[in-house]
Amino acid sequence: AEHRLLFLPVLRIGTLRHSRRFSYRMLLERISQEARPVMALAVITATADDIGRQQYLEARGWQALVLPRERCVGINGPRLRTNVDMDLCIEVGCLLATASFDVLAVGSGDADLCVTVARAVARHRPDVGVVTLAVPGSCARELRTRRDIFDGHISIGRDLTWPLNRQS
Repeated sequence: AEHRLLFLPVLRIGTLRHSRRFSYRMLLERISQEARPVMALAVITATADDIGRQQYLEARGWQALVLPRERCVGINGPRLRTNVDMDLCIEVGCLLATASFDVLAVGSGDADLCVTVARAVARHRPDVGVVTLAVPGSCARELRTRRDIFDGHISIGRDLTWPLNRQS
C-alpha cells in the first residue's frame, strides 16, 4: 500500500509571517483525497505544560511528535529553545528503516533541512520519492529547482489557511 508521510515542522512559521493560521485538518483531507493511506506526522515544540497543539493535531487525525522547549542561557541571556531539525532527521531515519511508504513529503521552506532529508532518503531508500510542501514566499528557491533530489514541490495556498483573528 502507498503511504505518504508528512512532516510539518515550520509551516506554522511561514503562515504567521502572512498573518494567517494553517489548517492541518484541511491539508490532511486534501492529501487523503489523492493518496491512501496517509501517515501524517507533525513535529512540534511545546513547553512541558502545553498540550494544546498536540491535542489540536491529534483531534484532526495527525500524529504529533512533541519536542520540549528547553531553557538555555546564552550570550544574549535566557531563552526557550528546541532543535527541531535534528530530531526530525533522526525520526526520518528511524522511519526509513522501519516503515513502508512510497513518498515522503517534507513540509518546510528550509532548504538545508529538506536537502539533508532528501539525501538520506536517496542513500537509504532510493525507492522513496521526496516532495516538499511550503507556503509561497517562505521557501527557498532551491526547493523548487533541485530536480536531482526532489520529485516535486507543492505550494500550499491560502485556501488552507484562515486569518489570525478568526478562531479554529
